Amino acid sequence: MISKLLKRKGIAFEIQDLEDYESIEKLENPQLLVAVYPPEKERIEIQKYLMLIGMKEGTDWWWV
Repeated sequence: MISKLLKRKGIAFEIQDLEDYESIEKLENPQLLVAVYPPEKERIEIQKYLMLIGMKEGTDWWWV
């Protein structure tokens, strides 16, 4: 659903399966849509990690 919306709006995007979400550090200026909503413990770990690498929720990344 999200990819269809982005395509319709002409917004370039790339789908990446990030099983190992720490690979985000290798991306240049990422803008992330996190398209899973994991259990609370994992969600907190993802949020902590993204904050640790300087990404801000609502500015650099979003849950969808």
